[in-house]
Amino acid sequence: MRPLVIILLALSLAGNVAWVIHRVGKSEATALSEKENSERAGTDEAQRDAVTEKRSHRSAGEFDGPRTGVVWREPSAGESLTSSDLKSLVRRLQEAGFPRHVIRAVVYAEVNERFAARQAALRQQGNQDVYWSNPRRMLMDTSQVAANRALNLERSQLVKEVLGDLGPDDNPLAESFRRRQYGDLDGDKVQQLEQVLNDYNELRSEIYASAQGMLLPEDQEKLAYLEREQRADIEQLLTPKEREEYALRSSALANQIRSRFQGFEATEDEYRAIYAAVRAAGLGETMTGGPTSPEAARAQEAQVAAAIQATLSPERLAEFQRGSDPRYAAALRLTSRLNLPATAASELLGIQSQALERATQLQADPQLTPEQKAAQLQLITSQTEQQISQALGGNRGLEAYRLYGGQWLNSLKVPTPRPR
Repeated sequence: MRPLVIILLALSLAGNVAWVIHRVGKSEATALSEKENSERAGTDEAQRDAVTEKRSHRSAGEFDGPRTGVVWREPSAGESLTSSDLKSLVRRLQEAGFPRHVIRAVVYAEVNERFAARQAALRQQGNQDVYWSNPRRMLMDTSQVAANRALNLERSQLVKEVLGDLGPDDNPLAESFRRRQYGDLDGDKVQQLEQVLNDYNELRSEIYASAQGMLLPEDQEKLAYLEREQRADIEQLLTPKEREEYALRSSALANQIRSRFQGFEATEDEYRAIYAAVRAAGLGETMTGGPTSPEAARAQEAQVAAAIQATLSPERLAEFQRGSDPRYAAALRLTSRLNLPATAASELLGIQSQALERATQLQADPQLTPEQKAAQLQLITSQTEQQISQALGGNRGLEAYRLYGGQWLNSLKVPTPRPR
């Protein structure tokens, strides 16, 4: 079965198979200027007609495409949708020239519709709609987990049977995802590798489902066994160079190294050098999970930190250390959201450090009275807020900063004395 994450990328294009939207004329409105009224009325009318057109086709149970002549009638009540029906649909869509990612989206939509009633029945048995209950108390029992997995497996097998050798997805977004995850593997090897991953993930899901959040030693042993077997299958499928490229992209070790780059933009050469340094230190490249004990996690983290420090130049190491500061990471996210350059994040940290240093010196000055300190703190607060506003493009940026990273501004305020 193809990864479901790709389906979501394709679903937005599946409407090309289902219907053709017809937009119609414009009408008059009564607000704004005459020209604006005309334009807005036309847009609103077109949107209403588009929605009406979509709903009428959907309610009629027809997928009509005058551009291609493809017509699909959904099974009526009591009819069963067979794999031969879906294969026939796939064949007609192929003959009509639809791309593979659109065909996949239609097949998944039809199969999901077919299984919807049985899925709803399982959800009701598992009390998943009891929204007022704590989710931790809503774990399904073993039989329900098995039934849910069996249903998902049946659905996956049907999709695989229908799509057959349709080939790799031709969606540009899906292709980008594959290259990021697998490198330059050809389509056949990608399909074989994904089958290996799906098979082992299915086996792991059984272990995690039965454990219900509490992995016992025997569960850890089973997971370790699956890890070894998966590694052996991948080694048999891929060449050493292909395995190296895949591990650089998709191993647990790769994910851990990349997670350290929250506020630091590493180059490809820097990332590869850091990865190689960690591997040279003897850290394994597990594909599915991290360390199994706190001691192993600390050791792994220390190795990654040492590799980063030994690999980066002093200037780049200073940038990495700044990027590792949670304050900088928060400021960087905010400035990105406000469409400001990354230098604004550094400016925010400088403003914060300067303000806190001034406030600390002020509070430690024995020659000032409490009233004088309060007045000076008020001045520091006012000046600091003005600097932040300028750095973030105005009051809108300042108010956003108060919510996301600027809570420290409250420490500059003099607490109101409690009444005696």
